[in-house]
Amino acid sequence: MHRIAEYGVAAHWAYKEGKTDEVESNKSNVQLNLFKKIIEIQEESENASDFMDSVQGDLFSDRVYAFTPSGDVIELPKGSIPIDMAYSIHTDVGNSTTGARVNGKLVPLDYEIKNGDIVDIITSSSSDGPGKNWMSMVKTRRAKHKIKQFFKRSSHDDDINSGKETLEKDIVDSGFDPATILSDDNLTRVINEMHYTSIDNLYAAIGFGDIQPNGVVNRLLEPEKNEIEKKRQEDAERDVLEGHKTISHESEDAEQGKKPEDNIKIEGVDNLLVHISRCCDPVPGDEIEGYITMGNGISVHRANCPNLLQVKTGNNRIINLNWRKVEDNAITYDSDLEIQGYNRSGLLNDILKRVNSATKNLNSVEGKVIHEDLVSIRVSVGVRNVQQLDRIIDSVNAVPDVYEVKRTEG
Repeated sequence: MHRIAEYGVAAHWAYKEGKTDEVESNKSNVQLNLFKKIIEIQEESENASDFMDSVQGDLFSDRVYAFTPSGDVIELPKGSIPIDMAYSIHTDVGNSTTGARVNGKLVPLDYEIKNGDIVDIITSSSSDGPGKNWMSMVKTRRAKHKIKQFFKRSSHDDDINSGKETLEKDIVDSGFDPATILSDDNLTRVINEMHYTSIDNLYAAIGFGDIQPNGVVNRLLEPEKNEIEKKRQEDAERDVLEGHKTISHESEDAEQGKKPEDNIKIEGVDNLLVHISRCCDPVPGDEIEGYITMGNGISVHRANCPNLLQVKTGNNRIINLNWRKVEDNAITYDSDLEIQGYNRSGLLNDILKRVNSATKNLNSVEGKVIHEDLVSIRVSVGVRNVQQLDRIIDSVNAVPDVYEVKRTEG
């Protein structure tokens, strides 16, 4: 050790540890490794300056080594402060820390410990515990964990109440009733999923800030949202089923002797009950699809019908349909048009003239003022195909003060 003693560093620490020629067998591995590293560095160094540069650059680049007053070496991350050292000694020492001396002088608790510092932690049995700003000051994970643990224990009851209030508020903000959502069964399910031992611990974690309430709310609302989605799907399917007019294959048009569904082609299938949907009123020339109902045949919709689109994804009850080519199609299909324009005298009369010039089948007309001088007029007409319907739309669009004409959907 004579060459290390020549450079001073190892000799100083060996003196602090009360060692001369050998390291006692019960000392920590940290200290043993430190001395081994110093020996390696000094053997590779050509002079004292080279030795010190290597020690500071290689050995102490991200760690610092400080002493307790009794001579124990404490290894800490670079940037550590006396509070870090206090918690590395013992949790109780950290929680009761009130000050620190470094190399015999009082220093602030945010003093950055340097290599070789002798740090004396000042404690008090009457201490209220860690300061609330310590979490942002300390460097070591151990210190952060112990400080956090202290505050969690000391504020547990308040955190439970705060967490529960926060959760209830977020549930209300989501449009649900906390009394329903926070049932024992639902809470038990969630605490098991999130691996908490009790409901109070879950509330406390929210109140303390360990977890965000929105994640818990999402889990709690999952069954309710699933029910809502299920009902939405059922409603959508009901709209598909009920939004039609029934046309039996056995019924016949009294005047024409033809059946409207004869114009619908279902590949490889005959003699099925067919429903022409009221919600979108498909007419020959429209792209159409069918929805296979349970015991009610096939409901025929325009391919872009909103009600059909709601149940379309992944649904194997949707089939492709086509219109048959008919040379002389005398059958008419109802279709509703929504017309919007600027209210003026004679507007309705001008619109109806255009409609009557394109079809003799005017079923109904109704109108209303929607905003100050704007009006909405709904016209139901009977047409033979989409081409005739398009001509009506184009003709009405040409009426002065009409700014939109569209087919109704759903």
